[in-house]
Amino acid sequence: MRCNNCGWDNPGNLERCEKCNAPLKGSMVRHKNDVPNVQNGNPISGTVKGNDANLPYLDEPVVEKKEEKQQLNKNQKACIECGFPVHKDAVKCPQCGKILEKSKKENMPNEKKKKISGTVSPWDKPKYSQCFFKPIARDSEKEFQELEFSGDEVELNRDNLEKNNMTITSKVQALIKNIDGKWFIEDKSSLQTTFKLISEPVELKKGDIILIGDRKFEFDA
Repeated sequence: MRCNNCGWDNPGNLERCEKCNAPLKGSMVRHKNDVPNVQNGNPISGTVKGNDANLPYLDEPVVEKKEEKQQLNKNQKACIECGFPVHKDAVKCPQCGKILEKSKKENMPNEKKKKISGTVSPWDKPKYSQCFFKPIARDSEKEFQELEFSGDEVELNRDNLEKNNMTITSKVQALIKNIDGKWFIEDKSSLQTTFKLISEPVELKKGDIILIGDRKFEFDA
């Protein structure tokens, strides 16, 4: 007979349930048609759900239903551990903590990883623009060393060209610029005394000033 309290199958000669000690008198539950509950030729004993003798036992193995696969959008991927939808660039699952992939820095090929060194190679190309000006010596003068200038934009004046030359202004005589690897010069002197000697055909534009000898001429066409 089964206990109406816990559903345990008890021998017929007991007055109290051998499992929960509840009185069996008045709480007996019989199978339909008084047929013993038998499975594979052996009596079944265990706990049933409620007081219906024909319900399955509570201690039967429970088969978990697989969760339906969640729909992922184009910016998501499923965690390889728990299937939780995460962002496609996520490196760690917020649900189970699974590491999904290494960081981009760790995935970078060894040859592309930045090498850190405290020594600078003298053969490395400079990362700045560089040009040189060499003063031309007069007949009575010794040869001058060339002047080095670096940077994409440099102001020229008396101090960095020729300190004792009073024909060069102490403010800004000219400005040189490096644009896309090419050098350009622009006169900045108040008396407009920066000139370039013509050594090849140069296009003339309206308003250009031409120095011929010691005379200036304005071009128009």
